[in-house]
Amino acid sequence: MATRSTVSSVWSSFLARMQALASGQSPAFADVVEGEVGTTHYEHPFLAVKLLSATVSSRADEDKEWKCKVQLRIVAEQTTADSAATVALGKISAVEDQIDGFTKPDGSAGWENAEWSLTFSITSEEGNLVQADNVRDFTVMVARGAN
Repeated sequence: MATRSTVSSVWSSFLARMQALASGQSPAFADVVEGEVGTTHYEHPFLAVKLLSATVSSRADEDKEWKCKVQLRIVAEQTTADSAATVALGKISAVEDQIDGFTKPDGSAGWENAEWSLTFSITSEEGNLVQADNVRDFTVMVARGAN
């Protein structure tokens, strides 16, 4: 029988792991926020983390397998057009390191889809920003009646 957890405990643990990126002596981000945010709502650089969906994908006698999707969005300032990719890749690396070190409460790992998209913005309203987005999948085994 698989080790079980709950979607809410995995989400809480993951969010706490990401929020650690905004603390310590050399934080990677000025803030880590939960939910959908605009590019100018927080001090740069920031990381937004959002649970997009949680769907029961299969059922066994005593378990349900939940497939979940998480959106990660990094917003950072770029000093020149040449440095935008370097800035984005540095922030992505910090997030990926946290994900690589994350173990779900049930003791399993297993995050999928590490593809990031980059958007560069140079406007008078937003300034010189780079945005990196990723939608990541994970699976949680849940005992029937636990979620």
